[in-house]
Amino acid sequence: MPGGRSNRSWRVEDPGRTPLVVKLFRPPDQNPLFPNASAAEVAALKALSGRGLAPRLVGSGHVTAGDWVAYDHVEHGPGQTNLADVASLLGVLHRQKPWAGLREIETGSDALCTQTAKIAEMAQARIALPEHAWVPPLKDKRLIHSDPVPANIVGPSQTLVLIDWQCPAFGDPAEDIAIHLSPAMQWLYAGQMLSESDEEAFLRAYPNPDVVARYRQLLPWFRVRMMAYCDWQVSQGNMDYAEARMLEAARS
Repeated sequence: MPGGRSNRSWRVEDPGRTPLVVKLFRPPDQNPLFPNASAAEVAALKALSGRGLAPRLVGSGHVTAGDWVAYDHVEHGPGQTNLADVASLLGVLHRQKPWAGLREIETGSDALCTQTAKIAEMAQARIALPEHAWVPPLKDKRLIHSDPVPANIVGPSQTLVLIDWQCPAFGDPAEDIAIHLSPAMQWLYAGQMLSESDEEAFLRAYPNPDVVARYRQLLPWFRVRMMAYCDWQVSQGNMDYAEARMLEAARS
């Protein structure tokens, strides 16, 4: 199947049954922003079973080539995914209870600065950190997907689900909003950026205004972190991230 940047996947069909997606995980690449853990995906699909947020897990295991996960295939809906539906989906996700063993990530502007500096060091790149008002860590952490790019949100309108659960976390819901609205991620995974009016429509549709307010406070740090991440991807030979970085920087 096309579209995956981290792993390989196949659509498997058997007449009379729901098609499956079989995903083969590549070896870890030390990705500093999006971990690629098969065990995390299996745990997420089990924990979210029946909640309408993720596809049904069918099986998992290990072969010589790597770990694999199989789940029900979800057809993409016709046309462009409605932003209000995506905002609603993430809002529901962020109200779910975490499960045992879920990784926990640090939050707030200091944590983002530390992470950004580490990513820039890995990329051997220089980046200027924001000079904005300090934002404290989040006291009430929530379940987040951590990688809700457009390609990872599938299904018909109003019945969307999230796929590619290899890096869920207990953290700040503003992270999910930042990743989804990121100009770099939109361009890489949807082929175009959202307009500023589209971004505002998404934020109006998201059901928790406190999370939206926190996202706005942290946006300068999210932007700079994404630019550092694009630098790291370029250092790994993924040159399409150079254009993505410029698009991210243009909105800063």
